[in-house]
Amino acid sequence: MHSPDWNDLRYFLAVCRAGTLVGAGRSLQVKHSTVERRVAGGDKRISGVVRVTTSETFSGFLMRRLPELLAQYPALEVEVLSGNRPLDLMRREADLAIRFLETSQADLICKRLCDAGWSLYASETYISRAGNTARSTDLAGHDVIGFDETMAASPGASWLEEHKTGARIIVRCNSLVSVLNACKAGMGVAVLPCFLESETSLCRLTGEVVAMRAMWAVFHPDVAQIRRVRTVIEFVSAVVGREAAMFRGERAAQLA
Repeated sequence: MHSPDWNDLRYFLAVCRAGTLVGAGRSLQVKHSTVERRVAGGDKRISGVVRVTTSETFSGFLMRRLPELLAQYPALEVEVLSGNRPLDLMRREADLAIRFLETSQADLICKRLCDAGWSLYASETYISRAGNTARSTDLAGHDVIGFDETMAASPGASWLEEHKTGARIIVRCNSLVSVLNACKAGMGVAVLPCFLESETSLCRLTGEVVAMRAMWAVFHPDVAQIRRVRTVIEFVSAVVGREAAMFRGERAAQLA
């Protein structure tokens, strides 16, 4: 096992704090190209297991992009642990967490990836049945897919609670996957993260982003010393960053 290069770690943590190579270079008083070189490191023979925990909804996005990482590092193995239960990073239940809430644990590092927008969606089946589906945020007269109390703190549930006047809550779900499946089945209108738009044939009913929440990469400082973990963190940051507009919901509303 290679000993960690503490100087490389200093560069990596500077990027996490600043959010960009340029910002990290400014804080370290070096060129951003120097930061990029030190963070990337010279060893391409990266191997081992990295355990990533995230939500079921984000895991689909991640799975479709992992082949890019594994093609570059064929000896690397990534375990994706998806579900609603947050794993304990302090107890090393996972190496990296991709979360839509900033952690309250002071001993963990939180790297902001991007903002994730939410909007209103419905299936072609529901739109055909409902007839008058105005592309707005007015839910009066519509069947709506709601959230149960365990999801009350989610951006979609919070927005729906304030805008449900006149709507019929047709079903309540305890996971976004269930909300998504109910919407795809034509049960009603749903408030969903915009990054799911590219994965489904659902119609976006408004160009407005009705809610927003930041997405974070969370990890323990100790695992940041491990090159294979740093490689996965950098990869996730890069693929989310290049599709940040899609995550924010900056796409025109679909027309039925």
